[in-house]
Amino acid sequence: MSPPHAAARDEAGRSNGQGGHRASPSRGRSLILAVAAALVAAPVLGASVDVLSGSGANWGLMAGAVAGAVWAALLSARRDLLRWVAPLPTPAVAVAAVTLGMLANPSGEVHAAQWVQWALAAFPAMVAAECAVLVVAVMRAVRSRSRRRRFHA
Repeated sequence: MSPPHAAARDEAGRSNGQGGHRASPSRGRSLILAVAAALVAAPVLGASVDVLSGSGANWGLMAGAVAGAVWAALLSARRDLLRWVAPLPTPAVAVAAVTLGMLANPSGEVHAAQWVQWALAAFPAMVAAECAVLVVAVMRAVRSRSRRRRFHA
């Protein structure tokens, strides 16, 4: 005999609102949007600060890339999605570097040498962002291991 809440599920195993619990698809989408915003918006904001300050040092890009990578890693670490987010800071920083270059050159003329210059300028920010994700991953692993030892000792 089947349990009474089994009737509340259709053939696909989905709940039809009469019992059973299911993760909300909107929560997954909001997490993806938050991670994407962290990865893209923070480096672009930092790059914009670099353009407005006119320094050309790319400290804003690096700070934005690291902050965005840490934010995205922390958001995804709770849901065990860190392995999907870990490679994403590098292309996000590349997008921010291209944005920085486009903002710095409003005339619209872009030469191959400028693309190379933007890539070289963004490389330290890419490395810093990936290192920040690795630090979050290592901290999560250490925390998980110490928690297991404490409860299973």
